[in-house]
Amino acid sequence: MKPEVVTYHVIANANFTPCCVTGRIVEGKMADASNVSGAHGLDLHETRKRLEVLDKNYRNLKGLSQKAVIEFEELQNKCQEYFEKYKEQETKYLKVKGDLEKLKDVSNLALSEYENLHGKFEVEQSCRNKAEEFATNMVQENKNLKRHSQLLISQVSSIGQVNLEELSNLDDFTTDDRSDNAVLHEEIKELKGLVESLRKEVKGTKEELTATQNQLNKEKHSHEATKKRLFSNEKQFKQLNRVSVLALEEYSTLQQKYALESHCRFEAEKYAAEVVREKDVLDRQRKFISETTGKDEQLKKALEEISALNKKLAEERTESEEKVRNYDQNIDSPY
Repeated sequence: MKPEVVTYHVIANANFTPCCVTGRIVEGKMADASNVSGAHGLDLHETRKRLEVLDKNYRNLKGLSQKAVIEFEELQNKCQEYFEKYKEQETKYLKVKGDLEKLKDVSNLALSEYENLHGKFEVEQSCRNKAEEFATNMVQENKNLKRHSQLLISQVSSIGQVNLEELSNLDDFTTDDRSDNAVLHEEIKELKGLVESLRKEVKGTKEELTATQNQLNKEKHSHEATKKRLFSNEKQFKQLNRVSVLALEEYSTLQQKYALESHCRFEAEKYAAEVVREKDVLDRQRKFISETTGKDEQLKKALEEISALNKKLAEERTESEEKVRNYDQNIDSPY
């Protein structure tokens, strides 16, 4: 369409000369070159803008990725530190738990020994009470026997006849009673000593049991505190683990964006290099055509008219595109 318009305009010109016929092909090439150079100039400007935007986005993504890497490393270090603390607290907890189990075993043994000693003490106490009761009865019987013997002696002295065998029997009975009393006193004394030793042993066992119970209570409190610290460390470890996972996901997303932006930047730079190369070729062609046609004034005038016609044609094309766009908008939204 452009060569026909150019040819018609040149023929209709009053100043047409034969040399213009030979320059029609050159004029058409000049028009095409001027249009292509204008379009490539716009493409180059837009490409530069895109390159600037891509470079800015690339720098921002690079800074964000570096910041995300630093934050991820810090979170990883904190996570490792809390994990070590968690392991240390777990070791302490297991040690305290083992000591607590040992104390429980020792306290159970002490309690069983205390129960055995308490049972022995009850038995010895009952034996002592029975022995004291028996000794009291024997002393009472001895007193009664003494009164009876005195009464018999007084009666015998009043009668004047004494049976020596009976008296000897009475003496034997009193000596037997005395020996029995001595044995009973010895047994009572031994039982008293045994009861005192059992009391001391029970007292020591009670003190040991009380100390063991106090230590057990302390270990229980320490165990509860260790469990609380362990629970807190587990909670912080889970939070840090979640944060580290989120940071890793964000870092992966930024890395993907960075790779995409790098690829886009490479393609844009490649396209810009091609545009610059084509522009250089067009500039050389235009310069060559301008140099070859610079001596012909009529050809210059024709070129000016061609440029004016191209400008007018571009305006008409823009107007027609606007009309078509308006028609399309009206068709898309009829109401």
